Amino acid sequence: MERFKQFLYLTTQFLFSPNSCLVNIENYVKKFYTLLKGEDKIAVALIGTEAPFDRVLIQLSLRREEIEKRLIEHDSDTPVDRAKLRGELEGLQYAVAAINGIPKNK
Repeated sequence: MERFKQFLYLTTQFLFSPNSCLVNIENYVKKFYTLLKGEDKIAVALIGTEAPFDRVLIQLSLRREEIEKRLIEHDSDTPVDRAKLRGELEGLQYAVAAINGIPKNK
């Protein structure tokens, strides 16, 4: 869960300002690969973390509701498709749990 948070922080910081994405892409990729290699945590400072994470939580919640509705209403889905949807649902629940564990700046 801690590694997921690190990737989430890093990506949110990168996407926080669309105007600076092109300027910061090299730094983002470098830090991303540092995390992939399992090296030490990286320092990430976010400004105004509440808004981006609140939007992400809303989108995750909407997708979760959509999947749950589909699983209930579409019995004709193949077992493989239903397994994929349940897997996505588990991933969404993991992401929500990780985001909820991130302290928000006040």
